[in-house]
Amino acid sequence: MGVTYQSFEYFHKWFNKEKYKSVCELGDQQFMLCFPYTEYSYTRTYFENNNIEYDSIDLNGLGKSLMLDLNIDIEIKKQYDFITDFGTLEHVVDYYMGFKNTDKLCKVGGIMLHILPAVSHWPDHGSWRGDRVFYIKLGKTQNYIIKDVHTEPTKIGGPTSDQIYIVYEKTEEKEFMSKEIFNSFGPIKINEPEIYVKGKVGGGRNLNREKL
Repeated sequence: MGVTYQSFEYFHKWFNKEKYKSVCELGDQQFMLCFPYTEYSYTRTYFENNNIEYDSIDLNGLGKSLMLDLNIDIEIKKQYDFITDFGTLEHVVDYYMGFKNTDKLCKVGGIMLHILPAVSHWPDHGSWRGDRVFYIKLGKTQNYIIKDVHTEPTKIGGPTSDQIYIVYEKTEEKEFMSKEIFNSFGPIKINEPEIYVKGKVGGGRNLNREKL
């Protein structure tokens, strides 16, 4: 979705640069309507200017992002103090693997922050939704400290642009729940999955992989 003033303000509610020295963002995140930052400039610059170790993950490889596929068990040896998801996981094919990989990327004591479309909002955006109960069950099952789960309207959107804000703290290295348990919490698939191809920009539904 991109990082707006509203989402960046929320991020700073939880981020303490004296405590958290490394950040991994899901998606090649850019600023959008986030004064004073240049429109569509990469958030990487902000973190590097503040001496914070930074990586982003995106199949397109833009913004120096790591070209890893969140739909499969990613191979990465690093873990980070803070993981951000400013509207990425709703686009993955496999919602379960998206959250499993987020857990894998996070250090014990680290924070996982998600800002995602709320149920019945952003109807043509992405493929997945979860309600408040879904994210609470997910957090409790993984023994996360659930610091926040709430829904609010976006300040720049219309009547169907609410987002859900989720913040977890990881308390232990624990095997991630099974897909069967995850699915029992009721993730909501609203659209057919979008297709993204490694090293290519953009994606969408009903794309022919043979032509990409």
